[in-house]
Amino acid sequence: MNFIVMLLALAIERYFNWSWVRNWQWYDSYCHAMARLLQRLFGSWQAMLSIVPPVLLIAVLQYFLGVWQIIAYFLFSWVVLWVCIGPGNLFNHIYMLILGCARSEDTLINISRQALIKQLLACTNNETTNATATFAQLFTALLQNIFAVIFWFALLGPVGAVLYRCTYLSSANCQSSACSAKLLACLDWLPVRLLGLLFALAGNFVSAITALSQYGQQGCTANQQVLYSTASAALLLPPEQLSELSTSSDHVVMVTALKLFDRAVLMFLVLVALLLF
Repeated sequence: MNFIVMLLALAIERYFNWSWVRNWQWYDSYCHAMARLLQRLFGSWQAMLSIVPPVLLIAVLQYFLGVWQIIAYFLFSWVVLWVCIGPGNLFNHIYMLILGCARSEDTLINISRQALIKQLLACTNNETTNATATFAQLFTALLQNIFAVIFWFALLGPVGAVLYRCTYLSSANCQSSACSAKLLACLDWLPVRLLGLLFALAGNFVSAITALSQYGQQGCTANQQVLYSTASAALLLPPEQLSELSTSSDHVVMVTALKLFDRAVLMFLVLVALLLF
């Protein structure tokens, strides 16, 4: 059932731009309210404890719906997974860019690329006027907005998706987020290595697997280095060619990188299907 839920959520995310329905701004206010409530505790524990109530609520609902109501559990799982993907719709900008390249429409290419860059800067809390998005930010956003969410959903169900999204938001929004950032890095460790392996299978295997073996055994602090190195190696492109999205004159490189991620997600869904059926 989780496999069907993942297919449905990803299909809707890809073909429909309904991201305006997702609104996680309430979580920022919730974090600040929890911080005031737990002000006697250390700051790091405030951020950590803010994750517990929503995760616990989803865990209880997941247990009882899974036991008594199969249809309700299916709808509940789909809603939770779809809400946890994002918060913005990266797929919309990605495939609009690919469509523009396929049709050789420069206007559509420029509009979709700038929209993608704007969302990447928002994901990394960097919305300054002169800021530029990099390919490292692109792959990190694809990981944290899409792949890591479906990975933990496949592993733990709805509670896994909520755990990851709440940890991500706590690390970005809460006043004392050092502990949440460490937890997020731990949650990213396994999805990053798996995505690197999928990049190797979907791209140049020898180069990517060499990069993965070189950096993959390092700790959680090397997550972005692992992801970026394996992606550039799978594309057979030097890291300096994958620098800034806004200054890259060759948009074909960007489309190639996005299609690499697309193939990796499809391979992950095939792997999940083989394990579940």
